[in-house]
Amino acid sequence: MREFIMGRVFVDFVVDSTGSVDQLRVVQGISPECDAEALRVMAQMKPWKPGKQNGKAVRTQYSIPIAYDLGNGL
Repeated sequence: MREFIMGRVFVDFVVDSTGSVDQLRVVQGISPECDAEALRVMAQMKPWKPGKQNGKAVRTQYSIPIAYDLGNGL
């Protein structure tokens, strides 16, 4: 019998002035496997548009939820 996994992993990260995603960390997780997968996917993201302040690109911190709804395959 397969386990049913449902919930959100909250990931904090920084987009630096070049748009690179950096300083990934799980703030609230649901399981070691889901947490690791959320970090793996976030680490492979293409560059973002950096935040701007007074017309200059700046480091910006974000937090996003990654939702899991992994049923039993039915």
